[in-house]
Amino acid sequence: MTDFRTLDPDFYVAAQIDHDDLVAARDNGVRLVICNRPDGEDEGQPDAQTVAEWAKDLGLSFMHLPISGGRFGPETVAAMQKTLDEDVKKGEAVLAYCRSGTRSATLWALASVASGRQSTDQVIALAQTAGYDLKPLSQILHGLGSGNNSKN
Repeated sequence: MTDFRTLDPDFYVAAQIDHDDLVAARDNGVRLVICNRPDGEDEGQPDAQTVAEWAKDLGLSFMHLPISGGRFGPETVAAMQKTLDEDVKKGEAVLAYCRSGTRSATLWALASVASGRQSTDQVIALAQTAGYDLKPLSQILHGLGSGNNSKN
């Protein structure tokens, strides 16, 4: 069973998941699954379409926001912001996954700061508690937060 790590009360990240992980996620209140892995990243990894079908069969929504090469494009950050604003804000729990959980945690942090939901210090501390070191991104996060009303 994959370890779900809590970043926010309704936002979890994980390494690669399988069908049993989706069952556990659903049973723990997750309603949306986000895949941050490009298809074919690792041999034997289930592709996004397969995970989407598993999710659908379990009554879960699915979104594919692949991130490769460490490139977090503005459209990907905006899509995550929308998810945070529309799903998480309504109390819908979300599970995002990638190979190790780091890209998912990073995307959550970028979207959270860019939208003003959290400050740079808050996302870094929450990620650290979940086992992800986002301190190297603090300058980028501060830059994102400078255009909103968050406490950076």
